[in-house]
Amino acid sequence: MDVKQKDSMDEYKQIINTLYDNLRSIGIVAEISARVKDPYSILQKMNRKSLDIRQLSDIVAFRVIVNNEDDCYR
Repeated sequence: MDVKQKDSMDEYKQIINTLYDNLRSIGIVAEISARVKDPYSILQKMNRKSLDIRQLSDIVAFRVIVNNEDDCYR
């Protein structure tokens, strides 16, 4: 892992920790993970929507899993 990748992972961990803290403060227990989206799916989206890479806002996906449907919608 190069320095840039390590910096990105540190940022993702910071975002995940912030999400945990915010959810915990309102009583929601969650499992949170992050992943970088597949380059091919990013390319497909760029082509489908005629976007430049700088216009994409979702290169990283965060998944939040909660215990029940009510917490999901809160």
